[in-house]
Amino acid sequence: MLSKTNPAERGTKLHAIKRQNSRPQWVVGIGASAGGVRAVTQLLEHVPADTGIAFIIFQHFDPIRKSVLPDLLANITSMPVKKVTNGTRVRANCVYVIPHNANTTIAKNVLTLSSRPKTALRRHPIDEFLRSLAEDKHDRAIGIILSGIGSDGTLGLQAIKAKGGITFAQNEKSARYTEMPRKAIKAGCVDFMLTPAQIADEVVRLAREQPRHEESKLEPSKPEGIEGAVIAMVDIPRRESQERAKWMLVEQMLVGIAQCDASGKFTMVNQRYCDITGRSKFELLNMRICDVTDPDDWPSTAELYRRLFETGESFFIEKRYRHKDRSEIWVHAHVSAIRNAQDKIEESVAIVIDVTSRKRAQEELAAAKDRLAADLDAMTRLQKISATFVREGGLPPLPEIVEAAVAIARAGKADMRLFDATSEKLTIAAQRGFEPSFLAFWNTEQSTGPYSAALKCGQPLIVENVTVSPSFLCTPELDVMLQAGVMGLQAMPVLSRSGKLLAVLTVYYETPGRPDERTFQALDLLARQAGDIIEYARSEADLRSAYEQAEAATRAKDELLAVVSHELRGPLTSVLGTPDCCTGRSKGRPNTSWMSSSATLKRSCN
Repeated sequence: MLSKTNPAERGTKLHAIKRQNSRPQWVVGIGASAGGVRAVTQLLEHVPADTGIAFIIFQHFDPIRKSVLPDLLANITSMPVKKVTNGTRVRANCVYVIPHNANTTIAKNVLTLSSRPKTALRRHPIDEFLRSLAEDKHDRAIGIILSGIGSDGTLGLQAIKAKGGITFAQNEKSARYTEMPRKAIKAGCVDFMLTPAQIADEVVRLAREQPRHEESKLEPSKPEGIEGAVIAMVDIPRRESQERAKWMLVEQMLVGIAQCDASGKFTMVNQRYCDITGRSKFELLNMRICDVTDPDDWPSTAELYRRLFETGESFFIEKRYRHKDRSEIWVHAHVSAIRNAQDKIEESVAIVIDVTSRKRAQEELAAAKDRLAADLDAMTRLQKISATFVREGGLPPLPEIVEAAVAIARAGKADMRLFDATSEKLTIAAQRGFEPSFLAFWNTEQSTGPYSAALKCGQPLIVENVTVSPSFLCTPELDVMLQAGVMGLQAMPVLSRSGKLLAVLTVYYETPGRPDERTFQALDLLARQAGDIIEYARSEADLRSAYEQAEAATRAKDELLAVVSHELRGPLTSVLGTPDCCTGRSKGRPNTSWMSSSATLKRSCN
């Protein structure tokens, strides 16, 4: 089997095999019920084979039920899995499974079994074992309670904690049955509440960072007597307890803590730092700070670390991490140097705070301010367009309307197409961003596809992606859109007050997507205002045309009367002279009747 592994794995396995015959550095007692089998497998999956730890698993099954846990665990861990018999000696890098029908205690690394009465259903065998573990290993005992029903294990964790050991309980989010770990947590005897994988990472870290008793003895080259040797031996566990207390305090912090050496490799991380980066401790301890830093932020960060190791200058930085799921995490990091007894800088320690929520809130606030400014700018544009048109009249300001649409939608292209009700044709009257070929296509009879038909329906049209839209599939319009760099669009109908289609205002996007509600509402307002302007302009044009026609008719009438008057003046002159002739030839007294008739005739002619 060893020949199939690579050299690194082979060396690790050989080292683990050598250490299996040694005394365990830590002894871990794990209590779980039938619901905790999955939790046990998840925990052991994250434990390497060479930690120097012995794992003793106590099953909380019904005494008459046979357990398949040993066979199951043998398939998921590279450590030997052994069924405990009476007198089994505990060795490092091994997993021991207590029989389902026995009570167990440990003393001097030897497991003692005793039969469990079938009627004693309310006894707590996990508590009994963990109490014996606390008495035997003191501050080298670790107690873990995983998913299960009941309260067994709580008293055992209290005993381990009282002897200076370390206690864990599975957190409620990951536990299938929460009663056993929850009661231990409520009793106040749990140091860490984590998932099974996180518990494994923490246990491995403790094993690798805490020195063993026999490896921590002072060099006896020049003993100063028995009293001094006794003091030294007593001081070893005291220093270890102080070191462990420091790391326990670090683990409970709400901020991330990470230590790195001069190469940037992590040498210590707490659980909060793991949560921030989305990685386990085992993963991080095989990585460097550059591996979790955003590539764009690493050059400036690397320079600060270089100065820290050269001069000891601490620094504060706001930068981005890359979460394991590739998401962006914003952090505030305060980094300081760690010096040894010779005042030489050996490592750096970073206090890291996750400020992603605040950063996103700031970005959302900035975006909201930008949207508000854009909305105000759009409203100002609309007001200026209306005021200018009302004041100066003339043609509708279609180019200005198109520019306003581009600003509102933050798009690169837009156009306004006027609708001719007689020919039912849309003609581009104003545009921005398009080449002549695009305009020529849409102003010809080629544009008779479903897209053009949809525009004439008088309803808003939103196309998130032209390549998959039914309005463009297998049509000439699709090729034209793609050649123009258009991937999405929003078309707003420009209607009269009576609901008749006057024009279509369209904005075009270079990337697929759907415009937000604010953009839609602003473009709808612009389209309605454009409708009022176009309708008013057409009404004014019709009124001017009628007035001009009326003036032309009046001039024609005057000209006709002048011509008729000129043509009739010659004959009427002769008629006017007739009364004078008649009245001038009468003798004697003037004839009153002739004179009256003559006056009437003159008046009629004049």
